[in-house]
Formats: sequence, structure tokens, C-alpha cells
Amino acid sequence: FSDANLGRYGIAPAAISAALKGDGRCQGYCIFVAEPSAASWMIDELPFGRGFVVLDVEKLPQTFKEIFSHAALE
Repeated sequence: FSDANLGRYGIAPAAISAALKGDGRCQGYCIFVAEPSAASWMIDELPFGRGFVVLDVEKLPQTFKEIFSHAALE
């Protein structure tokens, strides 16, 4: 989970992408609870289906459902 303001911490999208793809035995996902502009640049750099933007926290259950469905298919 992140507010997607990772640039201020010196974390680049490429570093997160590498971590998500680092070990084929596990599957990692990122959920950014943020405004669209803050998260869109992160999502574009992550592996397809591994990054999610949640603009309304009431949609978190649906986001988790999508993640679990995606993970089950891999």
C-alpha cells in the first residue's frame, strides 16, 4: 500500500517493478491509494496486472477481489 508519492522517498517505478518480478515463486501487487495523477506514472511502469489505483477506499474490497482472481490465474 502506498500514497503513490514514492518519488519523494527516492523510489523509482523501475525498482518496484524489479521487486514485483524478482522471484517467480511469489506474486507481488501494489495498491496506491491516491489521486489519479500521483499514481498513474507508477502504474504505467509496473508489470501488467500488478498495480492498482484506488481513489475511493470503499473500493478496496473489489480491488482485493481483482488481485486474488489475477493471482489464481497465474
